Amino acid sequence: MNSQINQHLKAASEKIAPAWPLKTVVAVNPYLGISEQNFTAASHYLDKVGGVQTTMPLPFYIDQIDQGVITRSHLEKALESHQMGWKEVGDFIAEAKQLSLAGDPPKQRVQFILDLATDLTQIRWKVFMVNQLSLWAGSYFDEDQSTWKSTTFNQGLFSSWKLDAEKDRSPEIMGLTDFRSIIKTLPNDHQAACEVILSELDLPQGGMETYLHGLLMRTIGWSSFLRGIDWDKNVYGQESQELQEWLAVLLCWEYVGMKTFSSKGIRGQWEKVKPVFADLSKGFDEDQNLSTRLVLQEAYEQSAQQELQEKFQNAPKKAVQTAAKFEAVFCIDVRSEVYRRNLESCSPDIDTSGFAGFFGFPISYKPLGSDKVQNQCPVLLPSSLEVHQEMASKTDQASAIESRVASLQVNKIWKRFKTSAVASFGFVSPLGINYLPKLITDSFGWTSPAENPHTAGLGKYAKAINRINTDHITLEQKIATAANALIGMGMKDKQAPLVLLAGHGSTTVNNPHGSGLDCGACGGQAGEANARVAANVLNEPAVRKGLKEKGIEVSTNTYFIAGLHNTTTDELSLFDEDLVPESHSGLLAELKTLLNKAGALTRMERAPRLKLNPDEAQSGILSRSKDWSTVRPEWGLSGCNAFVIAPRERTANVNLEGRSFLHNYTWSSDEEFKLLEAIMTAPMVVTSWINLQYYGSTVDPRRLGGGDKTLHNVTAGKGVLEGATGDLRMGLPWQSIHDGDRYQHLPQRLNVIIEAPIQAINKILQTHENLKQLFDNRWISLLHLNEAGLIDQRYTGNLQWESMNAVKQPAQDQKVITSKPVYDENL
Repeated sequence: MNSQINQHLKAASEKIAPAWPLKTVVAVNPYLGISEQNFTAASHYLDKVGGVQTTMPLPFYIDQIDQGVITRSHLEKALESHQMGWKEVGDFIAEAKQLSLAGDPPKQRVQFILDLATDLTQIRWKVFMVNQLSLWAGSYFDEDQSTWKSTTFNQGLFSSWKLDAEKDRSPEIMGLTDFRSIIKTLPNDHQAACEVILSELDLPQGGMETYLHGLLMRTIGWSSFLRGIDWDKNVYGQESQELQEWLAVLLCWEYVGMKTFSSKGIRGQWEKVKPVFADLSKGFDEDQNLSTRLVLQEAYEQSAQQELQEKFQNAPKKAVQTAAKFEAVFCIDVRSEVYRRNLESCSPDIDTSGFAGFFGFPISYKPLGSDKVQNQCPVLLPSSLEVHQEMASKTDQASAIESRVASLQVNKIWKRFKTSAVASFGFVSPLGINYLPKLITDSFGWTSPAENPHTAGLGKYAKAINRINTDHITLEQKIATAANALIGMGMKDKQAPLVLLAGHGSTTVNNPHGSGLDCGACGGQAGEANARVAANVLNEPAVRKGLKEKGIEVSTNTYFIAGLHNTTTDELSLFDEDLVPESHSGLLAELKTLLNKAGALTRMERAPRLKLNPDEAQSGILSRSKDWSTVRPEWGLSGCNAFVIAPRERTANVNLEGRSFLHNYTWSSDEEFKLLEAIMTAPMVVTSWINLQYYGSTVDPRRLGGGDKTLHNVTAGKGVLEGATGDLRMGLPWQSIHDGDRYQHLPQRLNVIIEAPIQAINKILQTHENLKQLFDNRWISLLHLNEAGLIDQRYTGNLQWESMNAVKQPAQDQKVITSKPVYDENL
């Protein structure tokens, strides 16, 4: 194959951000593949090539100005940042208001061959193609949802599609005459087919990558899903070209369009439009509406940074705790910020800290009786430590495995019976009445509509004591991993007598996106297994002996216990309590009391956001976890806008409202800043993914969001369609960012706040170009926290910083007053 074409196929595929199936949802930055461009250039590019928006509509920002959220100083700074400092703020606002009243102008976007065919025939060929491909892909990738299979699976993606397409008459019925015969003329190998088609299209070299990327964005949902398959295989060293094969399928549709409508002059039209792809690769035409929105977005985020600066400035300082009885380590997830703050308020004897939720143990976990393993670590890393679930009693274990396997087999047979072609017609009438009692109890919340997947099929053994077997991990691996974990958690030198490692998970029913409420970085997995493995390993005498030889001494008076924070109910359960030594039984009882109090306080704080009255905070929040009618069981990470890398005393008295990721870090004890480098290259990247996924789903719910939950149909068990057809919906459902009255997630890119010497931060950015691009190109922002606990400097790019003046409350005359427009928050 032509190496240059192959390079273009690869480059275009890498511009697509990955997405993962519903069972293993990962929060991902939808702009991941184009972070080498600055935010402004990428915004214009995405708008023209893929119809993707990166800002809110103009009325949103005008409304923020009217409310005084965006002030004159914010606008002056934003205009200067966009090299428009010569423009007077009042004139800029007047122009923005005129543009807002005029509405969105007609979009001048690139046209593909099927778009030209639509102009010629008035048939929406792109919509037809997307529907056809989505139906085919839903069948091809289905593993456990449908009973009947309608496509071949052993040929590879492109060859399987081509085999089916050669028999499919529906395109010809719609007007793509000779569809089957044209497809038959193409090679069966996807790369060879691409070479034939691209030779026919004769694209200018400078525009080929842009054309191919834009083509993939026409099915952005399925393209992202296939990029996720490639990503997973590549992490584990396997070769995968699923997305390139999909791109070959899309090119086939373009090729058919060219061949079919050649007699209608489509070739002449194509010759006129194809130079645009080369022009876009060099730059973009100015779009005044979008350029104005980009300035206003910058000003809006200046306001968010000022709010954060004020919070740190006005918070009372907390003294450093010297000898706490309890230390509770939580995931950096923003939901733990609320729980941690309330837990600390319950007693002066407890300290909390934030650390990556897999606790530094990248495990592959095999549940009892399962033949599959779950990778429980960030998708940026390969899992390297295998652990198994087992029963404390070997007799119970054999019976439990037999019970689970039998239950799963019965359920599988029952499902096949219910969904078979014959039984489905007569199933409801004779047997439907038997479901009535369960429907009633489920509807009133007396029972749960779905069995807990962790205990499904175990029957009477569901409550039996189980363990995590770590025998597959060598002692050397345990010592090395434990050392890294203790250093990362800041426990190299001291530990409290009782240390809680609290993973997090969620409990919901009738929620296809439920795994997204578990760890958004670790493939939609709860953190129970990681916390239990970490606690077990850190309690092992042989591991502690090995740690001592490395200069890390764990006190003989310290015991680690694992727990799981249920973020839907704010209950925190503990594991392996029967293993806690008698010497710590009093501490354990005291900790459980504190956890119950903290849970109640957290539910009370969360209640208003869920539109619950104080008197229904406790029961109302608990009932949402098993209410199959609620579309908002919890708010997940909605609202996230900051990541603080600093000692806990800097944030302990700052109410960050469940919007900040918190990672403990003390630079003075970090030799050569290796720990800071690890935090910035892993957890910080993960938090940027989460934040930008929420950002993208908010500013462009149509292209980057998950659509309306009430219209979702699960397809292939991999994702959802909104309705019966269309592209696979990626991103977050509308109900995850909006409560019906107002936005619960505001479009603010992540603010990373670090307490460390600026020279050290700069050195890490110099070493890691991908991190430097994130900040230099303004995908996220970087702020410096000084040793007084104040945000004092802002990163401006190219290793340069600027001073942030001491915050003052904006004076009334700073506000830019305009007449308040009519604003529909559902825009």
